[in-house]
Amino acid sequence: GMAITGSNSNSLVVSQNTISAFSGSAAAILHGINVAGGIDVRVLKNKIYDLSSGNSNADVSGIFQTTNTSFYATNNCIGDLRAPFAANDNAVKGISIGGGSSILVRNNSVLLSGSSSGANFGSSAIYASTTATLTLQNNLLINRALANGSGKTVAFRRSNSTFSSYS
Repeated sequence: GMAITGSNSNSLVVSQNTISAFSGSAAAILHGINVAGGIDVRVLKNKIYDLSSGNSNADVSGIFQTTNTSFYATNNCIGDLRAPFAANDNAVKGISIGGGSSILVRNNSVLLSGSSSGANFGSSAIYASTTATLTLQNNLLINRALANGSGKTVAFRRSNSTFSSYS
């Protein structure tokens, strides 16, 4: 995958990349694009697909974001993310938003499918922490993954039921 770490004084643009064909059984964490830090971070027009972790503690995300002041994910295409042995209830996420003060997720397409033999497997097309001030607009979210145990297959999942940070 691609890891991008910025400071609080820079703008970052990650655009028009194809990230695919990453797999492994040892690595629990597999993110297509992992962005942490930075002001005005834009992830635009990327294709992220065919990512698979065979670890039972898998955390597979197409785009994984944490702690940006402003973060924009626009016109990305994400699919074929897999964790066939994962035993956690949110093992596969198309877009994962961990925090930030101004988050815009717009015009993205996420398609999830597949299953896991692990207990309590679940997946989310978009996952968002309630610490993020989030705006979602015009995203196509399809999650056909088969949940296992107490896991859930959801299009949009929040870290809790607070909606005060959702706009």
